[in-house]
Amino acid sequence: MPVDPTPSLTQISTQYPLIGAIIILVFVFLWYMREERKDAREERKDERQARSEEQSKMRDFISIQNELFLQSVKEIREQNNAAMSRLADEIKSISTEVTKVSGMLTAHDARAQERNASQSRIRTQE
Repeated sequence: MPVDPTPSLTQISTQYPLIGAIIILVFVFLWYMREERKDAREERKDERQARSEEQSKMRDFISIQNELFLQSVKEIREQNNAAMSRLADEIKSISTEVTKVSGMLTAHDARAQERNASQSRIRTQE
């Protein structure tokens, strides 16, 4: 009778009693590694989400600060424009006053020269 070269399961289990335990250990190890990777993926996802939320809050904060800054710059510009307008009005009124005073001085100088001229004529006639 010829001998079958492939061993049967019962022969394997009797020859190699630890093979079942090894297969179970490999399966448990692979399952554990899969769970670890899943946990690591979830942690990375949570970290990305937290970072995204933090960045969103920072963008909102910067946006609010930018709006406040632009509003304050606008107010300062309006105040400066009002001050420049008041200053221009003051300069205009002072310029008008200087022109009036200059006209008065010119008229006074002309009268003084006439008086001096008439007094010198009177002295020359005497």
